Formats: sequence, C-alpha cells, structure tokens
Amino acid sequence: MELITSFLPLGLFSFLAFWQRGVVSIILFMITAGVSLFVGFYWYDTYVNPLGLAISLCLFAYAALCVGLGLRQIWSGVGEEEE
Repeated sequence: MELITSFLPLGLFSFLAFWQRGVVSIILFMITAGVSLFVGFYWYDTYVNPLGLAISLCLFAYAALCVGLGLRQIWSGVGEEEE
C-alpha cells in the first residue's frame, strides 16, 4: 500500500504539469522529474527483483522526459512577455 501511495504525488504533479501553461508548467515539470526519480529509487530499494528494476527504469525514463519537456519550454521562451 505504501508503494502505491507513492504514485499519488507523481500522478498529481504530472497532471498539473501537462495541464498548466506558462512558467508554472516549467516548475511543475521539474518537480515531477524529481518525484519520479525518488519514487524510482524507492521502488528499486524496496523490490530488488526484475519487476522493481523494470518499474524503476520506466520512472527514470519518465523523469528524463519531464526534464526534457521543461527545458524545451525554457529554451522556447515560454512565459516571456511580448513587447
């Protein structure tokens, strides 16, 4: 039950990151990446078997995706004021 509830903040931050637009989305993507890394390490620490490794690797890939999406928004200038 404890491991399943670790996915609740990850799901909440993921939903908010993809739903929001602007600077808030960048911050939420970075928070989501951090939560995904922590949950991935926690899964592998708790379940040292192929299932734990598979779920951890998926969570690490999702963290890399979130970082990539956040950096893409930073480099494209999302949130900058138009003059």
